[in-house]
Amino acid sequence: MLLALFTSASFSQPYTANDPGSVPPYNGYYMYGINPGYYGNSWDNLALSNIAAGNTLVGVPGAGCKTFRLNIPEYFTNYFGLRFRPC
Repeated sequence: MLLALFTSASFSQPYTANDPGSVPPYNGYYMYGINPGYYGNSWDNLALSNIAAGNTLVGVPGAGCKTFRLNIPEYFTNYFGLRFRPC
């Protein structure tokens, strides 16, 4: 019990993310995007990209996203390996 009390006190931080200057500002270029992979079977990658970025050919204005970060599930890498490149 004494060890747990000492350990938790020695690893505590004196600041939070809300304290000014505790988190450095990010000054890089930021692009809004989506992380697909949990929408189930009703949405495929093409439909999600049309909704996120827009597609004038199908009349979808889009949500303004500029990046599309695909997931790579473990079962995929187990089957194809880590060096598989679909592009």
